[in-house]
Amino acid sequence: MERIFEKGNKVLTINIDENPMDPRENENLGHMICVHKRYDLGDSDEKFDMDTISCWDDLEAYLKFQKKAKYILPLYLYDHSGITISTNPFGCRWDSCQVGFIYCTEEDIKAMGMEDKENDIVEALIGEVKEYDAYITGMVYEFTLEDKHVCKCCKAEKYEVIETGGNYYDINIIFEETGFEESDEIEES
Repeated sequence: MERIFEKGNKVLTINIDENPMDPRENENLGHMICVHKRYDLGDSDEKFDMDTISCWDDLEAYLKFQKKAKYILPLYLYDHSGITISTNPFGCRWDSCQVGFIYCTEEDIKAMGMEDKENDIVEALIGEVKEYDAYITGMVYEFTLEDKHVCKCCKAEKYEVIETGGNYYDINIIFEETGFEESDEIEES
């Protein structure tokens, strides 16, 4: 998937990042604990053996009382020709199920320098899940920004790379950083 945008003498090319970093390896507010028979999901240091509990309520209680979780959101997986993860159920009882939780403690909130405001914390946790979803669905982007020069003599186009970047889990951040918009996309002829 290559998309090309043009604005004045600048050209922006956006592609799928073929080698993105797992966002769970970054510094995160939340801890993602997932349990699934076929997929290794969530944080590598947050593995849990479901044989030791009888239901999700038991795991949630463990997180509250043993891990001192202050905020806990459920995680749901949809598995059909690929996987996607969300904090909201998918509504398909055949191809989706709960797969775990994302949680944070008061210590995590302080360590990230955040104020303990429920809406902000929940929004940050949901943001981390959306970022992880982009990673597992292969929707992480990279870009190249170039200056286009046209030779006055022969009209040949030359391109000079100004900036490149990768690991963008939201294409809109590329637009914000480069000053381009969706409407600047070049129609393929």
